[in-house]
Amino acid sequence: MAKGPGLYTEIGKKARDLLFKDYHSDQKFTISTYSPTGVAITSSGTRKGELFVGDVNTQLKNRNVTTDIKVDTDSNLFTTITVDEPTPGLKAIFSFKVPDQRSGKVELQYLHDYAGVNTSVGLTANPIVNLSAVFGTSILALGVDLSYDTKSGDLTKSNAGVSFTKDDLIAALTVNDKGDALNASYYHVVNPLTNTAVGAEVTHRFSSNENTLTLGAQHALDPLTTAKARVNNYGRASALIQHEWRPKSFFTISGEVDTKAIEKSAKIGLVGGSSWARSVYVFFTFEQFNFVKISRRYNLHYNDKPNEKRVLRTLFLSTYAGHITCINLIHSSLDMNIRLYINNKGLNNLISISRHGLKQEFKIIC
Repeated sequence: MAKGPGLYTEIGKKARDLLFKDYHSDQKFTISTYSPTGVAITSSGTRKGELFVGDVNTQLKNRNVTTDIKVDTDSNLFTTITVDEPTPGLKAIFSFKVPDQRSGKVELQYLHDYAGVNTSVGLTANPIVNLSAVFGTSILALGVDLSYDTKSGDLTKSNAGVSFTKDDLIAALTVNDKGDALNASYYHVVNPLTNTAVGAEVTHRFSSNENTLTLGAQHALDPLTTAKARVNNYGRASALIQHEWRPKSFFTISGEVDTKAIEKSAKIGLVGGSSWARSVYVFFTFEQFNFVKISRRYNLHYNDKPNEKRVLRTLFLSTYAGHITCINLIHSSLDMNIRLYINNKGLNNLISISRHGLKQEFKIIC
């Protein structure tokens, strides 16, 4: 693909990923397996309160054609066929959902050194036509994003944006919701070696005269562990820690709290993802009653080979009446100990790091 301004969805994407990606208040787990023939199977499950949803996705690759087939717990079948570069710079995507007969859609993406165009049309008698186009270079880009309903003759979506990229900073300005929302974002890489970055996003809505400001940062504690935090002007603070315990296998703990109502607002989310095809050992100890304390120990990774460093990573969860009350994640090796402790009271939360006998503790206000 050509290197140029990219697609419209990439305007402000770095800041959005920093501020919003991987923050969860649900419990989610994903496992992916790959075969030498190019077949990939991904299973995921998410618990939202008392509701559990899951899906299984199978991906097949044959030269430049990729087929994704996904089945979810609502008995929906999603199929996406992607043809990569039938001609240089072009990508064709065909998707549909069963049993929804009106879900068929054809999408074309074209990337050029000075342009990026994406268009899609629904396979119905009166389809909705989407068109986005970006013109410029990898430094300065200007784009629009439009949707047109052929049945009503209305322009259902009209957005515009500009992006500026220079070395270690990216700034973007977009006008969304037919001119009702003005959004400005900023992303800056402070230290590439430690993946340290800061970002900010401010949104103004003209209809309600409402302003929303979100600030965030990320930092790699080590090559496998990343910590992120964010806060907005309404007092909502969030933090997460993500650890890659095996190649392409991630475990994420995130928490959110309303600082104006700490005693009743704490939310904690768990996300696990793995591409490891072998077993994952999980240990449970609990009683079969509704209102009891449940302690769960997850041995995430253990390595005790003679010629390698001994590493133990363990996660302890405590729940009461179906709600998580305490999370204690411990990473232990010969030269480093990392402990993350979060409880739902918002008190005494901390990140403790000990390395070569030196100890540092960071209080988490959430």
